[in-house]
Amino acid sequence: MSQIFTVASKEFHDGLRNRWLVSITIIFALLSIGLTYFGAAAAGTIGITSLSTTIASLASLAVFLIPLIALLLSYDSFVGEQESGTLLLLLTYPLSKTQLLLGKFIGQGGIIALAIFLGFGSSALLLYVQLGDSAIISTFALFIGSAILLGLSFTAIAYLISLLVSEKSKAAGFALIVWFLFALAFDLCLLALLVGVKEGISQEGLSQL
Repeated sequence: MSQIFTVASKEFHDGLRNRWLVSITIIFALLSIGLTYFGAAAAGTIGITSLSTTIASLASLAVFLIPLIALLLSYDSFVGEQESGTLLLLLTYPLSKTQLLLGKFIGQGGIIALAIFLGFGSSALLLYVQLGDSAIISTFALFIGSAILLGLSFTAIAYLISLLVSEKSKAAGFALIVWFLFALAFDLCLLALLVGVKEGISQEGLSQL
């Protein structure tokens, strides 16, 4: 276990030093706060709206940004180190491939979890200060947990891409294609299915999809 956490600690601290990741986390937090504070703009007013409306707005943001953050953070985890020669060096240490994989996953997953917590946590804090409803804490805890699982899922997909390709540039291209398919094309396909199927889709079926 110590080898796994050593690799995880290295990946986590490398992520903290990544200026791109710090920038995207700040942008993520600002967008979350903006959606929370200006949630009533559609009704012609400025200010905090209901908890359900805020969660729906933040969910739309999460669907687009979290997969992109996870893919761009992890797409070169293995192919990038292979090109630079550090992967061979790591494999000479008393470290199995499984330990290396788990260590990277825990470390980079921790970075994604931190970014999500700071982004959506700032919205939860703003909403709680304004409304003072204790239900905000439990609702946001479930929402943040789900968002983290979304990020970890796309981290795993990024690892698969990174292990299957031989060049970093190809990994970047495939990562963007995967993001496009899941973040944009999938929703469009669902919409086409709703419109095209004569009998329609039940609410339960739509939720499962």
